Amino acid sequence: MIRIMDTLLKASRERAWTQVEQTLDELEQAISMRERTPVRGRPSSDPFAISLRRDNLATARKQLSDIRRRVHAQHFDALREDVADVMYLSRRAALNAAYFDYEFGQAFAILEAANAELLYETSKIVLAPLLITSVSDALLAVLAKTPRLLYEVSSRKFEELIAELFRKEGFDVELTKPTRDKGVDIIAVSKRMGISQKMIVECKRYAPENRVGISVVQRALGVKTEMNAHKAVVVTTSSFSKDAQKTARERFWDLDLKAYDDVVAWLRHAAVS
Repeated sequence: MIRIMDTLLKASRERAWTQVEQTLDELEQAISMRERTPVRGRPSSDPFAISLRRDNLATARKQLSDIRRRVHAQHFDALREDVADVMYLSRRAALNAAYFDYEFGQAFAILEAANAELLYETSKIVLAPLLITSVSDALLAVLAKTPRLLYEVSSRKFEELIAELFRKEGFDVELTKPTRDKGVDIIAVSKRMGISQKMIVECKRYAPENRVGISVVQRALGVKTEMNAHKAVVVTTSSFSKDAQKTARERFWDLDLKAYDDVVAWLRHAAVS
């Protein structure tokens, strides 16, 4: 078991280094785009504002190359401080850095972990879990404080987040593969008072104005029947259409709909528990 845990932790850290590299690529692209855009709140002809911002961006870009060398060497000790300097310069250059803070934070949480933290517990049939969580308690606290950052995460990260929230409530959680999930992202099993119950969970990381429609709800109910689950749950960062809400009221034993406010409440509960 110790060997399996060591192997999983190593795989998780390799994935974290890959995530750092990808985030650096995105940050460099954002800096390049920012260099070509006007300075907010100042005339485009203001030479001082333009010069100051370009100096900050140029310094940040130079430091990015140094950071890449540290990432290549997997030199983590000095990486966090270097990244913090670049993010500071990016903010001074009027670059919206919240997304990058979040992405770097997740990778750093894995790299700093002394022990592997499993996303879900395995059944007796499975020899080892398929995934290690990138959702740390620190990340939950940040999202609980600033829930609008939910709209900055990828759909897959949102699924991992919801899976972790279920796990913290005592569910045995299985996160399905990113593709070909047949309309179910998470399988959550509870066993209380010796009674087992299975739920299938579909996650939709939508923009606030993009409501989840009746088709998603009907599909979730169909998957519930196909998988012999006790309940289907659809979780979203937006809200639900009137038809979807009506179906939920009519099928309340079979279906639960959880919208943005519900997710925020879950986050705040997890952050203090």
